[in-house]
Amino acid sequence: MRAPRARPFARTRWTRARRLREGGATIYNDVVLNQVLVRLVDGPTTEALIAAVQADGRTWCGPTQWGGATAMRISVSSWKTDLDAAALAADAILELGAGAVLVKGGHLDEERAADLFVDAGGEEWVVADRIDTPNTHGTGCTLSAAITAHLAKGATLRDAVLAGKAFVTEAIRSSLAIGGGIGPVDPLWAIEP
Repeated sequence: MRAPRARPFARTRWTRARRLREGGATIYNDVVLNQVLVRLVDGPTTEALIAAVQADGRTWCGPTQWGGATAMRISVSSWKTDLDAAALAADAILELGAGAVLVKGGHLDEERAADLFVDAGGEEWVVADRIDTPNTHGTGCTLSAAITAHLAKGATLRDAVLAGKAFVTEAIRSSLAIGGGIGPVDPLWAIEP
C-alpha cells in the first residue's frame, strides 16, 4: 500500500549521477543504478568525500578501484540494515537529488522479503515471499536487469520495480544448487526447455 510521505524530499528531474557529473565528477555507470561508482577530480578529493559521507552515517560508501583510479562505491544496505535504516538511507539519497530510490531488503531479518521504493508518489514496501534457499547469488543484478528491461518496454518506474521484484522472486525460487558455495538465481526460469 502506498502511503503519502510525511517528510519532504528533493523533487528534481536530475538523477544523482547527473548532479554529480555537473559538479565535476566522473560517473562510471549511470543508466539504471544498482550501485553508484563516482570519482571526483582526483584521488584525494574522492577520498575526502568518502570520509564525509561515512561521517554523516546515513548511507554507506567506500573506496574502490575503477580503471586504475580511486572511485567511491555507494551502497545503502548491508546485513545490519533494518526497516528504519532503509528508510533513512532512501531519504539521504533523495536529498542528494535522486527522483526515486529502491532499497533492496532481501537481507533484512523479516518473514517476507521487502524492498523499499520511494518516489514523488510516496513510499511503498514491495513485499514478496521469502524463498528458503541459500542460492541467492546474483539477486541484485537480476533485479536491476529486470527493472531496466521493463523500463525499456515502456513501463512506469513503479510498475517496472513491481515487475522486477516479481521476476527476481521467481528467479530465486528457481535458483540453482551448483558449485561449492552459494548458487546463482535462475534468470532463465521463465523460458520453457
